[in-house]
Amino acid sequence: AGACSRQRQPFVFLAALFLGTFILSQARAQGIQSLRADPSGHFLVTEDGKPFVWQGDTLWGALSLGPADIDYYLDTRKAQGFNVIQMMAHRNDYAGNPPFAQTNPVSLHEAHWAYIDSIVAKAAARNMYVCLFLMWGQNADTLFPDPYNNNYQYGKLVGQRYATNNAVIFAGSGEYHKIVAPGDWKTL
Repeated sequence: AGACSRQRQPFVFLAALFLGTFILSQARAQGIQSLRADPSGHFLVTEDGKPFVWQGDTLWGALSLGPADIDYYLDTRKAQGFNVIQMMAHRNDYAGNPPFAQTNPVSLHEAHWAYIDSIVAKAAARNMYVCLFLMWGQNADTLFPDPYNNNYQYGKLVGQRYATNNAVIFAGSGEYHKIVAPGDWKTL
């Protein structure tokens, strides 16, 4: 039980960080309202208490698009009624910049994250949210040399970067094949 418990430690943290529902920011970003769970915990509301209907579009490859293509994409999706764009953060951007300057200890590649910042700002200017998926669940123990510590560092750095940005919503993917027993989810 001890070895099994030790093996789960990185994933307990990841579950709290990435596989939870949504971690929502606390301060304003370009006038966009923060989101929170309503008192029942069953749906999202804006900071003024109005129900928030998530009309999301998924563009996993958003980072492969250049700035003009991002503008076109956001304008099109806004005109179509979308208010959330879901995208991956751990892929190289259109200029070839990787997400990390180094992986142990983790440091973010500034040009890559500045590009994500610009996408978030463009979305917020259109009163849209960006739901960032920091990694696929299946990468939780392979993305970094020291999964437990490096995943923590990654989450902390990105969390600090967007702590006051209402336009960013964090989410995690549930595609993690190593948790197979139903009881494992209760542990997490």
